[in-house]
Amino acid sequence: MEDVRRAVLELEIQTVRPEPLGMDKILEHLQSMGYVGTPIQETLEALAQATEEMECVVLRGTPPQLGRPARYRRLKLPKVYDPLRRRMEVASVLAGMPIAIWEPGIPAVPGRDVFGHEVVPPKHPKPPELGPGVIRVHDHVIAARSGRVVFSKERIDVVPELVIDRDLSSKDGIIDFDGDVLVFGSVLDGCVVQATGNVRISGNVFHATVRGERGVWVRGAIVGSHVMAGGSQLVYDEFGRKLKQSIDSFRRFESEYRDCVRHVQAKGWTDVDMRRLIFQLLTSRHAALEQTLLALTEERHLSMFRANGRYPQLVQEIRTKWVGIGRSRIQENDVRYLSHLLRSLQDYLEQMKQPGKASVRATAILSSVVKASGDIAVVGSGTLASSLEAGHAILVRGNVRGGHLVACRSISIGQMGTAFGTETHAYVRDATGRISIRVRYPNTYLRVGDTIDQTFQMEQNVLFGEARVHASHRRIESQARFARQIPRQTEDEVRTVKSASTTRR
Repeated sequence: MEDVRRAVLELEIQTVRPEPLGMDKILEHLQSMGYVGTPIQETLEALAQATEEMECVVLRGTPPQLGRPARYRRLKLPKVYDPLRRRMEVASVLAGMPIAIWEPGIPAVPGRDVFGHEVVPPKHPKPPELGPGVIRVHDHVIAARSGRVVFSKERIDVVPELVIDRDLSSKDGIIDFDGDVLVFGSVLDGCVVQATGNVRISGNVFHATVRGERGVWVRGAIVGSHVMAGGSQLVYDEFGRKLKQSIDSFRRFESEYRDCVRHVQAKGWTDVDMRRLIFQLLTSRHAALEQTLLALTEERHLSMFRANGRYPQLVQEIRTKWVGIGRSRIQENDVRYLSHLLRSLQDYLEQMKQPGKASVRATAILSSVVKASGDIAVVGSGTLASSLEAGHAILVRGNVRGGHLVACRSISIGQMGTAFGTETHAYVRDATGRISIRVRYPNTYLRVGDTIDQTFQMEQNVLFGEARVHASHRRIESQARFARQIPRQTEDEVRTVKSASTTRR
């Protein structure tokens, strides 16, 4: 082929940068895609001037405004040193003193994300509730009664508190207070202290009676005294039995009375004196009802049911109409009224018997009776010839010499008994509970559920209960088994047989 030519293609690579988009075009593109929000100027400018590929955030949603929750701002009050808790506490306030100031909150404003959806702000916590011991006047919270201030996230209140800065003795009579009692001294011979709250004693308790429904704390020792924590919880069982017995007896009387009324109405007798009929029923067929009702009106029950206004009415009704000559004036409406009062008190009793744990704490307990619906803690030298009963657990860091310890769940003892063989008992009602002892001396008795154990030699690090028994323990048969084998023997004789059986093995 003639006139052929050869062509050569040479390539030269050059980078061609795109023209900047500009901020307006970027915003138009975001709006066309349906995005909303606040543009970020710095990143938009960087993206508009970019000549290479890059990624950045150019739009932000509107964040919610959290506002400010409403609150009660606590006012500063004078403080005193509490030797029991070893810290500063708020002093008691008098009725009419301001406690806090109400500060209204700022409502929150919801926000929106870049897709246009609403962003709900978190809810503000509720301000604390005001208890019956305070009132709100405009923007101030005022103490409605004298007492101790309780200021927490849930509640603002003034708890009644009686502060005694001296020793108490029998000359002071019975201290019966609806609230907490603080004694900056000792409770001496013959004194009685009863409180519906806590009882805190910075000294000792000598031959006295102390009851605190929410707990008893004694910095010193308890000697020859009767101490009860959660007293109402423990006494309710006794009073409940009396109340049930009274209600049962009264229902039998009321049933017979209704039968007599129906019989009189069926016969058409109009000249029957119903008061005389009731009196005859009470004296001839239900003579024991009078003593049964009187058992409910004992003075020691008055402090238990102060909060229930029907109990004083019940006491007055029984003493004025259902005892002695007053029974001759009882009418139909009196029978209905007493039945109503008994049922109301029974309902109140069931509410107050809800589980509650009040504890007792002391350094030492000597020749005393201590009961608690919760725990009992003896943090000092220990106990001597005392009876301790706890609704949950007992802890004695020191020695337990003689006496009885009874708990529902567990008992922990440093040293139990003496080297001379002082008889000491520890009993855990729950079969799954346990008793732990660091040093156990001879002639000490342990019982968990129905399982009993006795030792005649010193043992260390004893753990009894929960199906784990120390190797040196000699297991004795349960009381139920002995009851079947020796049904007519007394308790002392059964104890002797158990000891002899253990010795033979």
